[in-house]
Amino acid sequence: MSEVIKRLTIADINDIKNKVNNICIKIEQLLKQHRDLLEPLHKYDIIQLKYDCQRSPHNKESWDRKLNSICWDYLQKTCNIQDYMLCTDYDKFMDQIHDTRDLPEFNLTNVTCWLNGLKKNIYESAKKLIQTVYDKAINSTYWTGNKQRKKRNNAGIDKHFIITTYDYCRIFNYYYKPTFTDDFEKACYLIDNKKYPDTPKNIMSIAKYEKKTELSNNYFELKIYKNGNTHFNIINNEILKKLNMLGNGKLSIGENIKIKIL
Repeated sequence: MSEVIKRLTIADINDIKNKVNNICIKIEQLLKQHRDLLEPLHKYDIIQLKYDCQRSPHNKESWDRKLNSICWDYLQKTCNIQDYMLCTDYDKFMDQIHDTRDLPEFNLTNVTCWLNGLKKNIYESAKKLIQTVYDKAINSTYWTGNKQRKKRNNAGIDKHFIITTYDYCRIFNYYYKPTFTDDFEKACYLIDNKKYPDTPKNIMSIAKYEKKTELSNNYFELKIYKNGNTHFNIINNEILKKLNMLGNGKLSIGENIKIKIL
């Protein structure tokens, strides 16, 4: 016996249309609230948030974990953590935030504990940044005209020096990893107690976007060559002096560099 299907009347269809329309209006209102709430944090909307959750490599993140990551990301940006860390260390730090599986819940207790230890960690990161820049500047090699590697032979950072950075590949090829030049610029801003410029205003971003191989900032001039070498000319003598004193341990970072967390 065939099933009897009740046919919708015109009134039924109109009633369904009105109910769906009312639901859509409420959804639009909720979407606007959602955008307004998240805009100060990440300028996300619910569609983008859902898309990011679905394309996550971690078996489709739940929304709460993605929101958790967004909040931690906003906090670290507020603290300007990038300004005090080696680029490679900062990339690893951000990987931990984006991998939401082991990320602590963003709540008042966890955030307070994190902030309590943050200043000490940032001082250690800043010391590591300057020390690493100093060590690379005095110990790295460069290509000579006869395609031989030559090691720099000095007891400190010179006003003029050459090292192999492969910045040329960064500018003209699909190579996005930071180089010594990024860390060197960051160290100069840190020593000068100035805010490190965000992309696209830092020197290597300008070089890449404008395809320049000769450029400068307030601290040094660059000449970038196709063989992988970068020529540095430090034009700020005070920064040069402090780089050497901090790098060789004659000066402590806490004596002349102020670090503000929030």
